[in-house]
Amino acid sequence: SPPHVISVDDAWDEFTGTTNPPLSPGVLLAGRGIAQERVQSWLRAEPCILQVRADTQHEALAFVAACIMQLAQEEQDMFRSRTLVTGDTESLRALGTTRAPLTILYSGTDTTPAPLAAQRGHHVLIPLPYGGVPLASEVLLPRPSREAFADALKAAGLPEPKANALARQ
Repeated sequence: SPPHVISVDDAWDEFTGTTNPPLSPGVLLAGRGIAQERVQSWLRAEPCILQVRADTQHEALAFVAACIMQLAQEEQDMFRSRTLVTGDTESLRALGTTRAPLTILYSGTDTTPAPLAAQRGHHVLIPLPYGGVPLASEVLLPRPSREAFADALKAAGLPEPKANALARQ
């Protein structure tokens, strides 16, 4: 793959490696079932651009990775093998010319090559910050309720007092 491009698995490991204990997909998906369904429908649909609005770009990208990890094994393997992450415009342009269909999670600021990549048969995800004018097609990641977040932390193996304390932050 071109420079500045990493696999979705590596991006997930980078994101979850910054938290102690490492985040599970369940923690990121907590209280966000509607957003999860919309992302999974987008993955299965005709290639197009999807904008996901979240606290940070990393959270939006990791949320999509978590959605992929919750699919049935066969589907999960298929998407994991063809989902790539880049923040580099030239890499997005290069990936957009490949013949095999890709899912490109793009965190760069210049989104000019994204529509052409979608026309050529690729799914392109673009994270957006909170605020700004809502787009008709965007997926908004709600901040999870404390209870949903605490339950997900406990399911990920955190002891109850620590899970409850983290959920209150």
